[in-house]
Amino acid sequence: MTVQEELSVLLKHKGIGPSGSKSLKQEDIARLRVLLLDQSCAKVSKATILTALLTLPPNDAEKEYLHFLKQNFRSEIDEDLWGFFDDAYADAKQRSINRVIAHESLAFDEASELLAELFDAAPEFQLAAFLEAERLKRETYDENLAFLQVMQAQITPVYADIPLLIEFGDSYDGCNRNPSLNLFVACILAAAGYPCLVQGAEWHAPKEGLTHHAILKKGGKNPYVSVEEAAAQLADPSIGWAYLDQSVVDPKVHAMRQMRREMVKRPFLATFEKMLQPIRAQKNYLLTQYTHKHYKLEIAKLVQNHCSFEAALHIKGIEGTSMINPTDTEAVFITPSEVKELTLNGTHWGFSQPLKKLEKASPWYVHAIGMSLINTGDHDYSEFITYQCVAILHHLLGVDPKTAVYEVQQAIASGEALSRWERLP
Repeated sequence: MTVQEELSVLLKHKGIGPSGSKSLKQEDIARLRVLLLDQSCAKVSKATILTALLTLPPNDAEKEYLHFLKQNFRSEIDEDLWGFFDDAYADAKQRSINRVIAHESLAFDEASELLAELFDAAPEFQLAAFLEAERLKRETYDENLAFLQVMQAQITPVYADIPLLIEFGDSYDGCNRNPSLNLFVACILAAAGYPCLVQGAEWHAPKEGLTHHAILKKGGKNPYVSVEEAAAQLADPSIGWAYLDQSVVDPKVHAMRQMRREMVKRPFLATFEKMLQPIRAQKNYLLTQYTHKHYKLEIAKLVQNHCSFEAALHIKGIEGTSMINPTDTEAVFITPSEVKELTLNGTHWGFSQPLKKLEKASPWYVHAIGMSLINTGDHDYSEFITYQCVAILHHLLGVDPKTAVYEVQQAIASGEALSRWERLP
């Protein structure tokens, strides 16, 4: 194990969140003192674990270490990090970060200005510390609104000449335990007459699992089309679906991937990057997901008030995706006029097949599953993927479930779903 890997292990132990974090023991702290002075360890990781120690309630060993560190930081940590312990060594950005570490929430204007500055002109360790401190403190609604709007301002939406668009908001770090099938759900829905957009990246921390990008590449597709090209694919009646990569849509945030790997913890960037809506249609429908219950209604209200859509479905999906478990999936249905909590249950329509967990998802294996599903519909997952399509059409667009089942089955049986896959460049 490298020293950087050792530091990452300590971060996974301590910095994962306000409720899941565990305290460091004396032997952990002894090793941390060595790692903090090791120049081969990433400064982002050092800043992140210092932020976690300063933000979360300490045990006795951590309290003693922090007291020692505050008296001896000049000899214990890199000079760039001294500002965490003494404002005399901190610039304005670091002083604002220290306020968040001290559990002080920022006003909307302050949060907007600080994130914009950290994006544009700050060392990555400061941005990482801010992201960690906000997540451990818990972001307020005003802070989250500021962060969403700063990220929205970085992209210029392109309008596609189509009556409607369903956008999938899966987490960009992919799947490890389950086959990620939303590319094929999007293809089938497009074949049924409902244009769909899927987004993602080649890889993302912390999971670094199997991504839509990897599955597309395995299928011989180009994951790097421009936003304009994707809009044209959506408007093409023989295709009707598209994939957009973060490297194309938001290269600034995409360039932070290594920083996020060194942070270990998933920051609020992961919450908002998947709901920026880079392509708009006449009517827009958003399918997105949440993991932690704390964000269920808060993010739903942000979507309601600050995203452009006809309706949105915010679900506790399978392994960080917007794939819906056929039994008892918590969700929030959102329109500009209402936020309504739901429990989605496919057993009422005769769907009960779960998604089987995998030892290790591979692009080859998941691509083979998807091709079977869109080619013949004859596969162990055929009921599962039919339910995904039906649930989306019913809960987002109000399509009658029986009509939705028929449309999905026809899209596959007619060969149209396979044709849509093959026509994607």
